[in-house]
Amino acid sequence: MHSFLHRLIITRYNWILLLLLAPLPSCLIILHGYYCLYQLKELANTTQIIHKKILYNELIQKKEEKILSQLKTSDPQYLDKYVESLSFLQPEQKKLQTLLLENRLDHISSQRLNWISKENQLAFFEEKIRKNSLFCEVEERQQKTIQVNEEDLKQLLCFIEQVHIWPYGPKPGIPFLFITDFNLVKKSIDAQQKVFCIDMKLVKRETL
Repeated sequence: MHSFLHRLIITRYNWILLLLLAPLPSCLIILHGYYCLYQLKELANTTQIIHKKILYNELIQKKEEKILSQLKTSDPQYLDKYVESLSFLQPEQKKLQTLLLENRLDHISSQRLNWISKENQLAFFEEKIRKNSLFCEVEERQQKTIQVNEEDLKQLLCFIEQVHIWPYGPKPGIPFLFITDFNLVKKSIDAQQKVFCIDMKLVKRETL
């Protein structure tokens, strides 16, 4: 009797153990499936990162090719020809010249006319020059503050930044230019007229 009860208890434990272990293969299969899905997701993420790097490198390469092509066709006298030769505040200057011809120009306005026509000129001086095997990079700083109107500002930025703001655009032979420091302050000349005071620093790249 005792032996029978002992075997019965062991058989019951075996069934309980069997019932507890029965779901284990299914759990292992599910876990393996989740692990495979995780690996596939990681692989997809890695592939996406590699694809983005390839696109980024292609973009950088195209930009470098564009810069090198632009450097080869750039005019070393571009700033002198097109930027530093600009005349600013032309409408105001013409108005003051008309008053001068009519002998209706006061002393302050006469000084203003003289300043616009002779001193309000954009000029740069070279601060630093760096060279490598492909090009020369020059830091150019504006010598003195100038005053411009809105149209002058559009034209100036088009000539330097290679953008198009109708009716202006960059001139032929533009080197690789970019502005590194730009200070713009709005100033009232009188109740009807406002101008912009400009100071800037830019970098110019050109072939050796």
